[in-house]
Amino acid sequence: MQPISTDDSRCRSATIEDAGRLAAIERAAFDPSRYDGLITQRQFRHFAARAHAALIVIEHDGAVAGYALVLFRRGSSAGRFYSLAVDPAIQGAGLGSELFRAAENAVLAHDRSRMRLEIREDNQTLLNRYGKMGYRLALRVPHYYPDGCAALRLERTLQLGAS
Repeated sequence: MQPISTDDSRCRSATIEDAGRLAAIERAAFDPSRYDGLITQRQFRHFAARAHAALIVIEHDGAVAGYALVLFRRGSSAGRFYSLAVDPAIQGAGLGSELFRAAENAVLAHDRSRMRLEIREDNQTLLNRYGKMGYRLALRVPHYYPDGCAALRLERTLQLGAS
C-alpha cells in the first residue's frame, strides 16, 4: 500500500514491531466493559504477518498514533472493517478519517468490492458519520456487545477513486 501523507502523518502497513504500541493504543482507546475482547499484542503480531488481514498504522510526528484493521475471508466479496483506534491524546486531529480511507483502499487492493462494519446501536455519532459516507444498514445483531447493546452491521459498495 502506498503511504497516505499529510503534513504530520502518514499511513503504512503495520509490521510485527508495531504490535506493542498498537496494543497500548487499543487499551487506552477502548473500555473493556463496552467492547469485548480487546486485541492483544500477540494478535496484532499475527494480523501484521498474515495475508487475510490489512493492518494499517498511522504515524503522527514520527510515532505510531493509531491503526485500522480489515479482515478478509476467502470467497467473500467484502472486507470486514474490524477495528480502528487512535491514541486518545491526539484524537480529533483527523487521523481516524485518514485511517478509514486507507482501510477502504485496502479492501479495493484485496480485490473486494464492499466493506462491512459493526457499530454499537447507541453510537449515533458513528451511525451519522458512516451514513454520510454511503454506508447502509444491512443487519441488526441483538446483544452483540458485553453490556447487551445491539450492533448495527453497515455495508457499502466501494469504487476506485471514490471516497
